[in-house]
Amino acid sequence: SVPVTKFSVEAPSFASTLPRSERTVEVLDSSIQAQQQLQLREDELQAAAWLHAVTGDTAAGNASLGKGSLEAALQSGEVLCDLINAIWPGRIVGIARGEAASKHFRRIANVTHFVQACSDKGVDASSVFVPSHLVEGKNFRSVIRCIFALAVQVPDRFEGPRLAPRSGEVAPLPSIPSFQAGGSAVRRPASQGAIRRQR
Repeated sequence: SVPVTKFSVEAPSFASTLPRSERTVEVLDSSIQAQQQLQLREDELQAAAWLHAVTGDTAAGNASLGKGSLEAALQSGEVLCDLINAIWPGRIVGIARGEAASKHFRRIANVTHFVQACSDKGVDASSVFVPSHLVEGKNFRSVIRCIFALAVQVPDRFEGPRLAPRSGEVAPLPSIPSFQAGGSAVRRPASQGAIRRQR
């Protein structure tokens, strides 16, 4: 028989086995994710403030102040349908409200009405979300992207508040009075992303 020598090797932690350049990539990736989360939060606050300014919805108003969840405020689809009807009166009929809107299939119907209206009004298919994602609390980033894409389609004849494009996007109007989350009027360049009230 042949003698066998037993030995054990302890595996070092995964991060320490990576070359220095790959660890730097991990840190950079974390930093990018943190920036994306911060941008999403800013976009949510601006979208909530616009939704509240246009529809008067209390839950959206609370979300614009950081006192509630915009996702929860939108899940029934009522506020989104009200947004469409405020901009294009009578566009969506048969909106389920109150107790009826608490049923899953009614929520899906409301949100589907909104998504269809967005498509009909020129929102690109890549910016439209799947209705069940909002109702089931998935991929809220796509919902925010859709709201900003819809804001670009608002016609000039609409006299209510406007949502400025997100940072990095081209603003269709110059600097005009705008509303921050919380409702205070400020003057800021349109490229900084704000709610704007058209004159």
